[in-house]
Amino acid sequence: MKIVNIFILGAGGVGRSLLTQIAQSRQTLATRANVRLEVAGVADSAHAWFNPGGLDDAALVELARGKEKTGRLAAPSAQLVDIKPLLAEPGKILA
Repeated sequence: MKIVNIFILGAGGVGRSLLTQIAQSRQTLATRANVRLEVAGVADSAHAWFNPGGLDDAALVELARGKEKTGRLAAPSAQLVDIKPLLAEPGKILA
């Protein structure tokens, strides 16, 4: 199976829709196309949620719904990362 690693930058309307679509279609895509989408993280202008093992479907849906309702990203199965210090360090890679 081919694995496609994804990090979503932006959790506005398009980003939230993408998160929901990935969660809803990930199993079908794996079965039909032999492709696994692994979303390692999601970031907005203030924070990033990161899980190197990938965020599960429930976390993706929770992130999308939470952002829509409260304007903030939140997912218990991921690590919250304050991205502001990282923006001051071009080329920095999370590991």
